[in-house]
Amino acid sequence: MSTSRIMIVEDEATVALDLKYTLSSLGYEVISIEASAEEAVEKAGKERPDAVLMDIHLRDQMDGIEAADLIRDRYEIPVVFLTAFSDDEMLERAKQVGSFGYLVKPCQERELYAAIEMALYKAKTDKEHQQMEVLLRQTAKLEGFHTMAGSIAHNFNNILQATQGFAQLAQDTVEPGSKTYSYLQKVNSSVNRATEINHLMLLYVGQMQKPLKDTNLSQLLRGITSILQDAGYGDIPFALNLTNDEGLIIKADTEQLQQLILNLFTNAVEAIGDGQGDISINTWLESLETNDHNKAYLQEDLHAGDYIVLEFVDTGCGIEKEFLEKIFDPFYTSKMTGRGLGLATILGIVRSHNGAIEVDSKLGEGTTFRIYFPISSNVASKSINPLCS
Repeated sequence: MSTSRIMIVEDEATVALDLKYTLSSLGYEVISIEASAEEAVEKAGKERPDAVLMDIHLRDQMDGIEAADLIRDRYEIPVVFLTAFSDDEMLERAKQVGSFGYLVKPCQERELYAAIEMALYKAKTDKEHQQMEVLLRQTAKLEGFHTMAGSIAHNFNNILQATQGFAQLAQDTVEPGSKTYSYLQKVNSSVNRATEINHLMLLYVGQMQKPLKDTNLSQLLRGITSILQDAGYGDIPFALNLTNDEGLIIKADTEQLQQLILNLFTNAVEAIGDGQGDISINTWLESLETNDHNKAYLQEDLHAGDYIVLEFVDTGCGIEKEFLEKIFDPFYTSKMTGRGLGLATILGIVRSHNGAIEVDSKLGEGTTFRIYFPISSNVASKSINPLCS
């Protein structure tokens, strides 16, 4: 039986109670009965039902079709219309607001059940379709960045090597301590810095591979606690909530992993800024099933299996929904300063470790980053209980 939550909007008390009885007998939970369109819109925002059964003709300035339009637009809740009168004009208006069903009163139990189930199914598939479109756009955008960045980075690397080589040859022909020698040293210093940035670009596109070795994530985090304290300027409290060490092993490049952790921590510190807030770093072992793959992972292939999750939670400023799709773009930022490769580098490191990343954020409340690392094949799969360090 269905356990979906239904709101009834009907100004005839007898009809409303009859609908409630029928829906309850079918296994639905009727969360409320509203008599006016305005009350229905307000209650839908608070209660968030799975579907609304809406009478079109209400004794109100706003009719059911207008209310349905607002509920769909604001809350993406499917609406099934009820009416005692059927005409072409009304049907056309119902179509324009994206009706999920249309029933003429009095309706039979089977018709009511079929209409609600179809509305719930269509709403679910529409949402999955929207999520898939977003994922496809992200994938296409990332592929474009990868191709462009990889090509630029490789060509730029060749130029840097040539520049460094000629600068070294020139240094060998001049007197150490001379102004020319000093200038050439600065050239070499600038080339080295440019090489570091170029390496970050190669890392972003996943073209800078190093041998990966078994790494204990909890031990690594504990080992760099003092570095994190310095990065937080000693003013922002943070907590480590780590699983016990046994089995928390991933295949990783420890240098890149440290960079990922520091970048995420610095990002959290900047999100809190001068305000009050705290940061928590958590790890646990999680088994993902095939049906878990509809989450907002920034990775094309996240296979079912055991993953070690690294989670950063801050209570900072949060990220606006419109910016979430852009935060991993190179040099993108919503801040006035600080443009760079921080989050783009994180995505590159995650990709080079065959992992995935998930972001949850709410403006004014904070942000959560979750990194999913495949567990090392050298470690047997087992349940790990959380243990605060």
